[in-house]
Amino acid sequence: MIYFNVKDENLKKYLRELTDRAFAKSVKIAEHVYRNMPHLLLNIYDCDISINKKNLTQFLSEMPQKIDMKKLSLPLVSDNMGVCLLRESHISVHSFDDYVCVDIFSCKPYNVEVATNYTIDHFKPRTLEIELLYRAEKLGYY
Repeated sequence: MIYFNVKDENLKKYLRELTDRAFAKSVKIAEHVYRNMPHLLLNIYDCDISINKKNLTQFLSEMPQKIDMKKLSLPLVSDNMGVCLLRESHISVHSFDDYVCVDIFSCKPYNVEVATNYTIDHFKPRTLEIELLYRAEKLGYY
């Protein structure tokens, strides 16, 4: 895991490298080859906004469109956690005081940089921890 001060220029460089790697290894879903599916985990610290049901609902409502995914349900949200079921999998959010964990688990490649930047814009953290995993690298036709 890598920690960043959100205003750090290295964050932009790192996100660009992650995105370049993701798209270089990914294939189009239309080809029916499911491999290199990103699983993005963002641990967000010291948020500048109050975390509540309203802003978690807004985040979960808007994120699918930002990363070109289809919602299967409206977001299910309690005071400090929520989930949005997607045709491609799900987005979940867990929070505690000024800490938020965002988990985007998908069977479809998506733009990691867009997802990360939208998360930063929404929650306005001072510190961010990024973990990006690729699943099913051995599936598919070569």
